[in-house]
Amino acid sequence: MISSPLTGLPQVVASLAQGYVSIRRVRRFLLLTELQQACLPPPYKRAETKSGTGGLDHAYPEESDIPKGKLYIVVGAVGTGKSSLLLAILNEMFRASGEITRQEFKTPNVMALGVTVALKPDNRLKGSIAYVPQQAWCMNATVKANILFGSQMDPRRYKEVISMCCLLPDLEQLPQGELTEIGERGINLSGGQKQRISLARAVYQQADIYLLDDPLSAVDAHVANSLFEDVIGPRGLLKNTTRVLVTHRLVNLEEADQIVCLSRTLAIDHFSENEEFSEGVEKSKINLAETNMRYSVGESFITEMGTFSELMQENGTFACYFNSFTKEEWADVQNDDNEQNREYCTEDLATNNSCSSQAEGAEQDKPHCEQPQCRDIHRLGSSVGTSKRLVEEEKSATGGLRWDVTKTYIMAYGRHSAVFTAVSYVLFILSSVGTNLWIRHWSQHGTTHRQESSDNTDTRDYFLGIYGLFVVLQTLSTLAILISQAHGTAYASNNLHLRLLESVLRAPSSFFDTTPTGRIVNRFSKDIEAVDMRFPMCLRVASFSLGTALSSLILICVALPWFIVPLIPLTLALIGIQRVYIRTARQLKRIDSVRRSPIFCHFQESLLGSTLLRAYSKVSQFVAISDYLVDESQMSRYALISCQRWMSVRIEMIGHISTLIACLLFLATNVSPSYAGLIITHTMSVAIALMNVLRSTANLENCFVDVERIKEYSEIPSEAPLHLEEGDPDGAKWPTGGEIVFKNYSTRYREGLPLTLRSISLHIRSGEKLGIVGRTGAGKSTLTLALFRLIEATEGHIFIDGVDIGKIGLHDLRSKITVIPQDPVLFAGTLRFNLDPTKERSDEELWAALEGAHMKEFIEEQPNKLDFICAEGGWNLRILVLKDGTVAECDTPWNLLADSNSLFYAMAKEADIIA
Repeated sequence: MISSPLTGLPQVVASLAQGYVSIRRVRRFLLLTELQQACLPPPYKRAETKSGTGGLDHAYPEESDIPKGKLYIVVGAVGTGKSSLLLAILNEMFRASGEITRQEFKTPNVMALGVTVALKPDNRLKGSIAYVPQQAWCMNATVKANILFGSQMDPRRYKEVISMCCLLPDLEQLPQGELTEIGERGINLSGGQKQRISLARAVYQQADIYLLDDPLSAVDAHVANSLFEDVIGPRGLLKNTTRVLVTHRLVNLEEADQIVCLSRTLAIDHFSENEEFSEGVEKSKINLAETNMRYSVGESFITEMGTFSELMQENGTFACYFNSFTKEEWADVQNDDNEQNREYCTEDLATNNSCSSQAEGAEQDKPHCEQPQCRDIHRLGSSVGTSKRLVEEEKSATGGLRWDVTKTYIMAYGRHSAVFTAVSYVLFILSSVGTNLWIRHWSQHGTTHRQESSDNTDTRDYFLGIYGLFVVLQTLSTLAILISQAHGTAYASNNLHLRLLESVLRAPSSFFDTTPTGRIVNRFSKDIEAVDMRFPMCLRVASFSLGTALSSLILICVALPWFIVPLIPLTLALIGIQRVYIRTARQLKRIDSVRRSPIFCHFQESLLGSTLLRAYSKVSQFVAISDYLVDESQMSRYALISCQRWMSVRIEMIGHISTLIACLLFLATNVSPSYAGLIITHTMSVAIALMNVLRSTANLENCFVDVERIKEYSEIPSEAPLHLEEGDPDGAKWPTGGEIVFKNYSTRYREGLPLTLRSISLHIRSGEKLGIVGRTGAGKSTLTLALFRLIEATEGHIFIDGVDIGKIGLHDLRSKITVIPQDPVLFAGTLRFNLDPTKERSDEELWAALEGAHMKEFIEEQPNKLDFICAEGGWNLRILVLKDGTVAECDTPWNLLADSNSLFYAMAKEADIIA
């Protein structure tokens, strides 16, 4: 009776330790500093900002007045705090100093960046804030749901918004129009389409203040002009609202009521620790000969504010920023504003280049949203089929477990480990039965034989010696079972995880278009955790409990042969209860696993859009949705636990009945009290053991549901083979020149969808530089996907130096092509790993690459050189650009590359890093 509690004691201790660690982690997270709730009522008619500083060292002037209905355009170099200013208004940054006053109420915890805002009581007006972030955020829902964003439907307003935001042509192209699902993170749309939907969402809210963080950067010049003229500008849809627009488009500056120019001073000089930071900020010159230099990022300041003409007359910071553009660049911008019907690709892109395609359907639009027609590349459809939804609901299997699921785990467990575990388990049962039978024989011998003390001692030693052998055998078999199970289950978990990871990594891009990330995370988290943790525990409990039950039952049946008669119906009753439980519990487990995926999806989506949700005051709605999803998941979980209790009550009842029957049989037979006590003890332990057996075996089958789900994702159709024995070119010689030929090439994103590119014929000679232009969503990035065979051809071919890329292995193709994606990706790890993950390049080649990217000097200053640790996403990397001995720019590489007017962008272009 004591063996079961002692067996479970280590698990209890481990669970307590895990719980303690989890509570500490949760406590540490809950005690983190939180952004204070804004005391600023969602906005008033007018506001003033007074001096303050924020967590990112941005400072603002002593006082600035923002009246209602005006257009404020915020400009400045990259990294000067333009986006931070908008986030400060939204209370999304930590306040370093300053305060907010409203009427007679004062609080130091209102605006995160520390801008003091004095709201004038005489001009109070209730309203709301609408925010358009620089990176568009979209829900995994329809286009219409993303625009309405929980607001009531107003057909007239809705039509006006989608028309002014240039969305009508896009909706006409989508198979289901406004009801088309855009997929997770807007995977079904281009960057420009997502940005226009984000803008339309803000416009539809009819707010009083609009914070627009460079919403025109992701669209082409013609659409940008239309959006500014019809929506943002002084004659647009938002003309009677307060607009704060961050932009790099200088062509619109003359339309602003006020221009805010931000600049940054970055001090890099040698100064003592006692020296005031403000004095260090004033030192903008850089002495490259100084040693032991100290780096300190200075503050961003609103250096000037006024109308376009006023700021140009002052000839200050804004004038210098504006005049930094060449006359040719300014002329190009003005020409872009005038040429609304300009066509792309009307002439050869290079000398005698062949560029032709077929275009389906004529695109019609309003004059202010005229789409430039491109004869070469035309977006013919979207990646949403008309016959079914983009993201289908996750389906759960039904019926009993298939044999192939069990076979999958056995093969992952390992044949040798399985055989060794089975042999050890048989020895454990034999030793347990032998121990009980030997105790019975010993007790009977002591009752029937009364011997002298000397003979009694010899007999005792004899029985103890045999009993000790059984105990040693039982101990060794137990250790063998534990070791083999630990090795086998760990080996199985590792194999299943590797198969799952390899299958997901080799899945085609269409799989990720139609599968939410939450479902994948669910497989890699909860399902793998079940195989790692719960499966070994259930297997261990089931094996030992079954051994205990069998040994006790054999002892009882040998001692009381008549006990076999009631044992048969009791066993049948137990089997019936288990079958009913397993059928129900298995399906509830499947439902529970499926209902967890939406929780992961919704959490990830809410986390990515947390700033937007707070800005639109939608946090409570999304929390309610999360609560609903958790409740839905807990309903199936509660039903599963209730089902377990249903089984436990009935098993305990049968155990008590078996004990009662054994006691009645003892009364009818002549059995010694000591022997009867032994049998009753084993009868009670049988009830506990049988309950553990049935529960653990049922839980074990539930764990096989997780194996079933892992197996499902381990059998995803994969991409083409990485290597082909026949057809692969000589890796040392191919490609020789880089000539690319598209021959009547057509492709689509998935089966059942319209063609994305149709009949493309294009010849790019070796050494030529080709520019591909077109409206957002026209299919420019699709050409890159086609070159890497991330999407396969439906017809036609692509040749690189005369080799058909469709007939070679993917690794041989992709290892010879380099791409700079729209969204840069850096992995957490060393710089060496990010530059050369396959470890095929020498240090000299890595340093040469860094020198070409103007990063060599920065890396040489780091203590670890090439082993410099890059944070996830590369947030700890900054580029410092000097001009005439002063710091001109300082920001992350991708932010600098995103600004085509930055010096770093020009340097990268000159070094042929970007086209």
